[in-house]
Amino acid sequence: MRFWWHLVMSYREVSYDELRQYCTPSKMAILDDLFNVIVSGFDSVDGWIDRCESQLPIVVNRLDEMAEN
Repeated sequence: MRFWWHLVMSYREVSYDELRQYCTPSKMAILDDLFNVIVSGFDSVDGWIDRCESQLPIVVNRLDEMAEN
């Protein structure tokens, strides 16, 4: 299943070094915090979202918005 998933996904994963190259230091700090939360357990992700939501824009799927209208 995992192999199949990798074949059908259309996005390209980025390395940590690529993130460091293209993200600002403040965004990198937020991402580092997220990575640490994930390592400690997915139950903590909601807390991370609550802490960081005001610092990062919320991603909105505009296709869903258009379908609602």
